[in-house]
Amino acid sequence: MPTVAANGVSTTGMKILNRCRLYLKVSTLSDITTGNGTHIILSIFEGKAGLDMSRNIIVRKVRKLSPRDWKIWSQFLHSVFTTASNSQKLNLPLGKWFAQNIHHM
Repeated sequence: MPTVAANGVSTTGMKILNRCRLYLKVSTLSDITTGNGTHIILSIFEGKAGLDMSRNIIVRKVRKLSPRDWKIWSQFLHSVFTTASNSQKLNLPLGKWFAQNIHHM
């Protein structure tokens, strides 16, 4: 949520964005972008989780969100992360993936 606070979102707006984020089970920007990290997945703007969003994240139940909540969510994503108000393309593409070295004993 640091990005939300840094962009002057009101307390009420933060609560709405957080409910949307929890509903979609989103933790990071990479959770809602295409595999190559250049675009936000279109269905995310509308509050529709894709198949990839069904991972096992433990979240509290979120009340039903209104069309107004999803409009605020969409406007925030566009204003902060995309190149234009009708674009899915990220202002700044995500960096390359790093391989995680897991050592087992």
